[in-house]
Amino acid sequence: MEWEATSVIAEGVTWLTIDGETGTSGTTGSAETDTITVRVDRSALEGCTYEYSASIKITATNALPEEVTVFVTMNKNIIPQIPTIPAPVDGASDQVLYSTLSWQEGETSETAVEGIAKYDVYFSSNQAFVESNNPSALICDDIAVPYCDPSGGGGQLNENTTYYWAVKAIDECQGNTVDSGIWSFTTGEAPPPTNNCLVSSLLPLSNNEITTLRRFRDEVLVESYTGEKYIDLYYSYHTVDALLIMLFNPELRMCANRIVKESLPAIKAHLRGERAPIDAEIVEDMELFLEQFEKSARPGLKRVIRIMKKDIAQGDLFKDFGFSIVK
Repeated sequence: MEWEATSVIAEGVTWLTIDGETGTSGTTGSAETDTITVRVDRSALEGCTYEYSASIKITATNALPEEVTVFVTMNKNIIPQIPTIPAPVDGASDQVLYSTLSWQEGETSETAVEGIAKYDVYFSSNQAFVESNNPSALICDDIAVPYCDPSGGGGQLNENTTYYWAVKAIDECQGNTVDSGIWSFTTGEAPPPTNNCLVSSLLPLSNNEITTLRRFRDEVLVESYTGEKYIDLYYSYHTVDALLIMLFNPELRMCANRIVKESLPAIKAHLRGERAPIDAEIVEDMELFLEQFEKSARPGLKRVIRIMKKDIAQGDLFKDFGFSIVK
């Protein structure tokens, strides 16, 4: 007796297969039986629906009935991925005071699939607050991205302080949660104030250009929290690392010099109280420069660069400094 089994499923849905295909067939003798393997791929399912239905049609010649339909129903247990690989690394010390929290998505259990996850981040120098999910330690609430500003925009962290943090991943559809566990890191000392920038000495800037940049620092950047943060980062103890990278990478030096030169007209206009447009291509050059610079940086400097990259990606950085992006 010849027989055929075919999955009957809506177009574009591929979660149900027979032996990995859409169908299979065979021949059996009298009183014999055949077995087919039905495979369900839960990872092919997206969205908030958690119950799915399909059917398998089995036809056979010389059989009664000649055709039969088997209905298949699957309940999808949506579990978010466990947050892993924290940055700063768990137990790290001597972290910069503007450290940004970030993590990666891990894996779900074998019996469940990932859903649409949001994150709550708990952060405090009091470990008990983090362990108990105390509302006072909730610094990032219902966010969709795997990073969080631990200061909540309120300034730098305290120096020589151990902080504890944890991430709760929450499935947007069913509310299932998984926790990262408790991570910690300790900040270092605040960098000593200085007005000397070793990196600038590598760029072929004129005295007038250097004076313009210093005026921008002293008249514009110091007037805002964001500006003061960048002054601290610019003159931080990572300057020597940045100097060495620039010293041995002439392409990065050329790129940095081009970005500074092309930005000077907007900086001068800003200092004159005029509209200060920044070409969008300059912003793209900055992002590319930081991307290449990060590849050669040590962990401490990498974290500083990631802060800059995040600020640029969010789009408000230039607006905060009084510039407008033009295409």
